[in-house]
Amino acid sequence: MLVIPAGKDFKWTRDLSTVQGEMTLRQMTLGEYLAAIGVMDPETKQVDFNANNVAVAIQRAEIKIAGNPIKERMLETILQGGVLPAKALHETENDDWLILDGLQRTHVEAKGAEFLAKWQDLDIDSIPDFARKIMSRIKGKLLSLDDYLRRPVFLQVWRKLSEPEQVRLFVVLNVGQQKVSMRHLLEALNKPIEDLFNRWDILTRTEKGERTNGKPRAKWSGEDLTLPPFKLEYLVNAARAYVERNAQVKTKAAMEDAYKAGGTSRAPQDSSLVEMGPNLVRNLMDLGDGPSRGDFEWACKDLCGEIARVYRDNPKWRIAILDSDNFFFPLMAALGKSREQFQAAQIDERKEAILRLLRDAAPGDDPLRLSEPEGLSLAHVQARIKSNIGRTSRNIVHDAWKEYFRVGPVDDEVVLDWAAAANR
Repeated sequence: MLVIPAGKDFKWTRDLSTVQGEMTLRQMTLGEYLAAIGVMDPETKQVDFNANNVAVAIQRAEIKIAGNPIKERMLETILQGGVLPAKALHETENDDWLILDGLQRTHVEAKGAEFLAKWQDLDIDSIPDFARKIMSRIKGKLLSLDDYLRRPVFLQVWRKLSEPEQVRLFVVLNVGQQKVSMRHLLEALNKPIEDLFNRWDILTRTEKGERTNGKPRAKWSGEDLTLPPFKLEYLVNAARAYVERNAQVKTKAAMEDAYKAGGTSRAPQDSSLVEMGPNLVRNLMDLGDGPSRGDFEWACKDLCGEIARVYRDNPKWRIAILDSDNFFFPLMAALGKSREQFQAAQIDERKEAILRLLRDAAPGDDPLRLSEPEGLSLAHVQARIKSNIGRTSRNIVHDAWKEYFRVGPVDDEVVLDWAAAANR
């Protein structure tokens, strides 16, 4: 449990824009702050900075200092004793502190302590070149490590904030600064659903992870294709389509509106951020962990794998499940709607029949009639759409899959009747 160091503190003040939230102001030394959030050992002064351990989920990954003019100037400022603007933190139920605003400042402060320790120990060669140049340039004004760690820091500390309230506060604190991508915002809200998919052995990737570790790519090994994990944002949209039985999910637009509004109602159950975050897992589980898990495992593992194998030479259709909003979302919406209307055994048999069809097919075949023949394939049906292309295409895919789950294949030749769905 965190023990708050002595300093100049203010009483907790209710934040009336929240349900239970409170805020206070704190002043302490930089050394006390770095130790309090767990990035510096107070005895050895050794620094170990990991943004994932010190920040709320909505925060982005730390940005490298080297080559970033703002962060390099920030480093130069604080090494001479400059004072940075106040940081905002959230106090958890375990009395730990997580950074809401000020992650990049904290990163620079922590690395500054690391560089000064090496400078003081005459371990100059181990200091990165960019930092060594800065320190040499301001050598006469450079603080000692002890004086550096005694510099004051100022903190705004909140507690008793719900997850959507943390997001809303993050948005307010970042007004006028670099805008957070809607993908990151949505993925940060959905850590629980990320954990759920991982439990189901459906691998996911986030924008934050891509920035830290690089973007994974599909890999060929001879004639075998290995696909990358699903984007978490994409699976969240698919889950919403499945739960709401809605092929036309517009999560990004809804997130834009919530972001611009800085959140919505004070009531947790009314918040659009809650509906796109914590409540999504609950709604998914309300359908039953068994059916939900089975449907997503069928789609994301079995169906995705077989489609990638059979359509491996077709760049568009081999990722029909992995990365096609206009195919995967309406499929999941149709599957969710079918769960509501038809017998479970019937749906499960239809799912298995599709897999048998694909498993019997060879690479280059087109058993689902996605690209051939002329006039009957999904590709040719979509090519005839003249307006509202995305919406109309989703409706066609949704109706074809829903009809398949209802009555099965039309005949031995036509399994999914795209042309009939387009004429409904």
